[in-house]
Amino acid sequence: MSAARRERATHRAGIGGGPRALCRRMPKPLVAACLVASAAVACGGAGPAGARGSGWDVPVPASEPREELAIRVTLPPGADCEERFDLALYEHRGVDLVTWDEAEGCRGRTARIRFLPRRITRAALLERARQLAAPGGMEPLP
Repeated sequence: MSAARRERATHRAGIGGGPRALCRRMPKPLVAACLVASAAVACGGAGPAGARGSGWDVPVPASEPREELAIRVTLPPGADCEERFDLALYEHRGVDLVTWDEAEGCRGRTARIRFLPRRITRAALLERARQLAAPGGMEPLP
């Protein structure tokens, strides 16, 4: 069987030819509708309505008050100790930003935590940091 004949046979059977062959067989309006639907699903409703509905990744108004808490903390050992601490704190919507000193490792690190006092109290944030630190390894700084 010649190559051209084999190509026509697979085209008619709907196999081979890749995605271009599939698009050639579909009516153009259907292709456009599929592309739009795929883009909407891929973006996950990333427009303003999607952001309002989920509550996550919605910017906090600049007018909302912020405070900062500085702590010295010794974290449970591990290559990703800093990251685990950050992610656990960020689970609460009242934590805005966590920054670290330039030191390396998990012992005696200084962290500055910017938080939204309308959403989490200083005492609750201190307690959460104490829970995440190594036993006896957290103290607030002035």
